[in-house]
Amino acid sequence: MDNNEKEFYTGAMWAASTMWRMHTDSVVVKDLLNEMPDAHEIATYCAEYDIQPLRLNVMDSLPLGCDAPYASISYGPVDSRGELICDHSEVPDGNQDDYDSYCVYAVGSDDSREVLVVSMYSEEEAKGQAEILAEQLQVIMAKKSEKEPAE
Repeated sequence: MDNNEKEFYTGAMWAASTMWRMHTDSVVVKDLLNEMPDAHEIATYCAEYDIQPLRLNVMDSLPLGCDAPYASISYGPVDSRGELICDHSEVPDGNQDDYDSYCVYAVGSDDSREVLVVSMYSEEEAKGQAEILAEQLQVIMAKKSEKEPAE
């Protein structure tokens, strides 16, 4: 993908995100994402601000945006509203089957928690997605540290 195409599709991803935030029409936005040559690759060039609502509401397989501001990634069970109950490590032994749905979430540098992917039906599925996003976050953090001047 040349630079002009990258800029064009990054703009299209921004437009899809803006459409979602303004109208919450997941059908139209998903159709737009499916028309892109590789929405997953394009997402890696975009701001996490634009990718996060698309990942959460339209296409849960999207990677982290290039500037993902998170400190770490984890997973845990969610309630019926899709809100995080607790981290997977805080679930009492033997109670894993008590939860119907899991999410993957990011932990901010201030210990805030932001849900990235919801409606995962097993702990194993959530763990796998969390591992994928955690690897992506490590790459993003490494790139950020390379760009920072030595003090």
